[in-house]
Amino acid sequence: MCRGIGIDAILHGSADADPAVWLIDRETGTRIEALWPHGAKALFDPDLTVVLRDGTVFHREGDLLTGACRVGEDGVGIVPG
Repeated sequence: MCRGIGIDAILHGSADADPAVWLIDRETGTRIEALWPHGAKALFDPDLTVVLRDGTVFHREGDLLTGACRVGEDGVGIVPG
């Protein structure tokens, strides 16, 4: 929980990008690097799907992620699990 400082962001990704997955803050339009729960991974077939270690779909390209946290000045988003 972000204790009142969570952001709303849209999930985006590209297998050709580095990093391959990012968030766009809906308020500022800022690109934010994404951190995921341990064991989660990004798959592209052809669109982005983030899956958990057990294969459960966690998020897909274009999903609105509410409550993502912004950490430090590096703009890293921690996506709620």
